[in-house]
Amino acid sequence: MMGCLDETRTLEYGQVFVQISRFSRQFSSDSSLKFSASGSDPNNFILEGEVVVAKNPCLYPGDVRVLRAVNVPALQHMVDCVVFPQKGMRPHPNECSGSDLDGDIYFVCWDPDLIPPRKIKPMDYFPAPTVPVDHDVTIEEVQEYFPSTWSMTI
Repeated sequence: MMGCLDETRTLEYGQVFVQISRFSRQFSSDSSLKFSASGSDPNNFILEGEVVVAKNPCLYPGDVRVLRAVNVPALQHMVDCVVFPQKGMRPHPNECSGSDLDGDIYFVCWDPDLIPPRKIKPMDYFPAPTVPVDHDVTIEEVQEYFPSTWSMTI
């Protein structure tokens, strides 16, 4: 699912909003997750309960985030995406492999068997250092800069 930002500032840190279209699978009543019918479309379902959110590549166990899906009526126009909160010390997308909301696709799972039994602190992802310049950047400078940042991560 594509990641989006909660423009209503309704979601709290630790929460997400997920609404799925054309959902037909039935779950047993012992599931800790609740599916609510959407107010915007009766064929859509809104997840409520613990979910796992991750982004590939997911190389560190802390990149897998366990969050709480909640039903927010103001977000019911958002379908087939995962909506992240604006609130919190650090954005949840950044906790997922240093991701952001520029078109990244996230894995969202509500199967209780796949929710990790313990939560691991997310890794800190630091951007490459900036290089101040006093002129317009040329394409040649961009071509030189990017390979040099790759060597820092190896």
